[in-house]
Amino acid sequence: MKKECAVSVGGQAVLEGVMMRSGGSIATAVRNPEGKIVLETQRVKSAKDGSKWRRLPIIRGIDSFISSLVVGMKAISRTGEVYAASEQTSKFERWLSKKLRIDIMDIAVFIGIVLGLGLAILLFVLAPQFITDGILKLAKQQEINSILKNLIAGVIRILIFLGYILAVSLIKDIKRLFAYHGAEHKVINCYENGEELTPENASKYSTIHDRCGTAFLFLVLVVSILFFSFFGWPNIWIRVGTRILLLPIVAGLSYEVLKWAAKYDNIFVRIVKAPGKWLQKITTKEPDLEMLEVAICAFNEVMAMETDPQRATKSFDHIALQDALNKLTALVPKNEAELILMSVLGYSKRSELAKADTISAKKLEKAKEYGTRRTSGEPLQYILGSVNFYRYEIKVTPDVLIPRPETEILAEQAIEYLKTAIKEQDSLNVLELFTGSGAVAIAVKKQMDEYIAMLGNEYSINMDAGDISLAALEVAGANAAVNNASILFYGGDMFAPFEGKKYNVIIANPPYISKEEIQLLDTEVKDYEPHLALDGGEDGLDFYRTIASQSAKYLLAGGCIFLEVGYTQGTQVAALFSSNYDVEIINDFNGVARIVKARIRN
Repeated sequence: MKKECAVSVGGQAVLEGVMMRSGGSIATAVRNPEGKIVLETQRVKSAKDGSKWRRLPIIRGIDSFISSLVVGMKAISRTGEVYAASEQTSKFERWLSKKLRIDIMDIAVFIGIVLGLGLAILLFVLAPQFITDGILKLAKQQEINSILKNLIAGVIRILIFLGYILAVSLIKDIKRLFAYHGAEHKVINCYENGEELTPENASKYSTIHDRCGTAFLFLVLVVSILFFSFFGWPNIWIRVGTRILLLPIVAGLSYEVLKWAAKYDNIFVRIVKAPGKWLQKITTKEPDLEMLEVAICAFNEVMAMETDPQRATKSFDHIALQDALNKLTALVPKNEAELILMSVLGYSKRSELAKADTISAKKLEKAKEYGTRRTSGEPLQYILGSVNFYRYEIKVTPDVLIPRPETEILAEQAIEYLKTAIKEQDSLNVLELFTGSGAVAIAVKKQMDEYIAMLGNEYSINMDAGDISLAALEVAGANAAVNNASILFYGGDMFAPFEGKKYNVIIANPPYISKEEIQLLDTEVKDYEPHLALDGGEDGLDFYRTIASQSAKYLLAGGCIFLEVGYTQGTQVAALFSSNYDVEIINDFNGVARIVKARIRN
């Protein structure tokens, strides 16, 4: 009688968890040292998507055998890393990682694989051959039929295998592994019987399952006895070599037997399956509800991946974004924590952050490093390396003043004036002094280029910018290049680089903090931002006096100056220009005098 297979999902117990595989998807769920279930998923090429020759009988079994070994070892090593990550690393381990770029976990996994393979060859290949030779020699039966010799060696191999399984089952950690093995089977059995997957429902089902890997291993042992019986009894090293080399063929044959047995349910098939089921009574234990919860998590995730090919994969070293945010808000205010997370995740909008579920441990460490730097007073903009100014991403370093939101008003006033002036002239020349990061010059140039394009490209804006700091000019040039803003930058003190040039508009945000006030500034300004961009002399007005006395030489008829000023300086700066300019004071959003607009009288 043919039997329907309800679902093609297989699994494997791993350290404190379960790995489930279905088609081209793998999901591994583990309960970490904090008691939380963490998931890692990946997509792999399923057998049906492979080349035709890989789907041929025997070949498909070999392919499945090798694939299962590789996937299984990776799953075990990855779950081991979940626990290794929670332990303190030694100085030697940190030295290896830093100096030699060697991950101690990779070394441990490699050694484990080598030792595991060595032990398997010793126990299940070499030992049966030597023991058989010894028994035959003691019994003086070296001349018996080679088939019988192979059968004896095969029986010894099975006895060693059973003894090994019984021995390791007494180890506490292996008992937990076998319990997770039982959880894997119970969950699949529960699903195949059409019940809702809950720990309580799954607990009612058997820990035995037809498609168990343990049954497959036992079948491999039985098939190998029959298969190698036809290879004679040459010297021991030829026997050992052929058994190692031909193991994939044996696995392929065993796979075909198992695949055939899975399709039918009759007395003969039950006899074939019986030893494997008996063996599962050793390799599976009754799991608790928490173990079943882990297995259900892995099963549901792998099924979800099969249903949705676009479902994102997950990694053990990812934690919930909300947990990351909580960790960061212990260091910095929430709005800064969000900006830090946006930066390390590469997001430009908070809406993107709201849609994210997890963050990798590596990126969280980087975020925490940023948070720690912030607690020392370092400006967040320097830590993140950029600031958004007038919609444009502006790189900032300690060589430049951080553009403030109120400085956008300076750019806005200049832009609005230029939009009106451009309609009266074909070309306008604009100069920004003290350009620093180039933020204002870039905003003005980009906005005016967009406006001119809308008018029909009959006009042009020529933008020059200067600064005494060559380091600042390097930052400004990089910002202009990134934002595709055509600006000519000049190095020198104030008007010195622009002798002989004249402009329709001059824009400046000069240093305006008095020497006395600089020492009273917040730590993040006083200790981190360049004093060259802050110090405005004894009363903070030195550079405004220079601009007031020299600017007329660089202005075209009807030219206009836009200056940002300190919150108490509006009236004083306006007075410096009142004799030769029509002056207007413009307040910021808080009603503070922030911009002085001075248009030269004709």
